[in-house]
Order: sequence, then structure tokens, then C-alpha cells
Amino acid sequence: MSVGRKFLQVVAFVCTLIVGVASMAIIVTQTTWFKEWLRGFIIKQADDYVNGRLTIGRIDGNLFFGVEAEDIDITQNGQPVISLKDVGIDYSFLTFRHAEGKPDGEGRSTRLSAFHGNGSPMQLGEQFHHGEAKPGAFEST
Repeated sequence: MSVGRKFLQVVAFVCTLIVGVASMAIIVTQTTWFKEWLRGFIIKQADDYVNGRLTIGRIDGNLFFGVEAEDIDITQNGQPVISLKDVGIDYSFLTFRHAEGKPDGEGRSTRLSAFHGNGSPMQLGEQFHHGEAKPGAFEST
């Protein structure tokens, strides 16, 4: 067998592996098991950054082109602090390679409640260990 033919076989094999792995990634990220794992992973990671308990009702979408989360709540001492009904972000993993690639966020029927137990408005920066809420970054409807 010639060297050129052997090289082409190796290249074809590597390309087949890449396509196979990409296909499996797309298929696995669409399963309920993966979305439940991702929901648990996000909640566990949030414990390091949120002064309270984060709950996420459901995650839907496609990790390559957009994600939507429903029934997001942050509670402190059993009291709801922040409640979001439906939040989505649309993006394309292909555009993240370029500087101009920016995700588009969308909140549909979103209600943001941020009040202390006595009814006084809460500074949202109090809810996070690292960083502060920027003026105008959060708006309630």
C-alpha cells in the first residue's frame, strides 16, 4: 500500500471520529438525563456565589444554539428573594469564535422580586458573594 493511500485512510478515520464525537455530543445534550445533570450542576455551582438557595424548575433548549430556564427562584431563610418565570438566551457556538459574537438574552413574562422581609427594596448586590449589581442591570416588571 502506498504512503499516500495510507495517509488518506488515516485522515478519513480521524474525520470520521470527529464527526462521530460531535454527533454524540449533540445527541447527549438533548436528553432529559443531561438537562437534569446540568440543572443540578448549575445549582451546586451557585452555592459558592449566591447568599441563599437557588432552584431551577426546568432547563430546555440546545446548548449549541440557545438555552431556556423556567421557574428560577432564589430564597433566603425560606423567603423568596428573586423569582424568574422564564429566561432564555439565544446564541450560536459558531459565533463565539469571533469578537462580534454576542448572545441575545430574552426574558418572557419575567417577574423579578427583590425585597427584604419587611417590604423594603433589596440591593441585588447583596445576593452575590462576588461582584455587585450594576445600576439598571436588573429591572422589575
